[in-house]
Amino acid sequence: MNFEEKINYWFKSSSEDLITAEKLLKEKSFSWALFILHISVEKKLKGYFLKKSKSYLYT
Repeated sequence: MNFEEKINYWFKSSSEDLITAEKLLKEKSFSWALFILHISVEKKLKGYFLKKSKSYLYT
């Protein structure tokens, strides 16, 4: 996986998690929705960091 693919992976994964969180909210599963939303934000930030810093963050 090249560097650009890694960035796209984090952004795509974040978007998929956001869709899941929205579905959980509709089902009134608030705790799980918040948990998945938190993960989604972390992934979006990781992708943003990679894009701006041009280096890979190992976590």
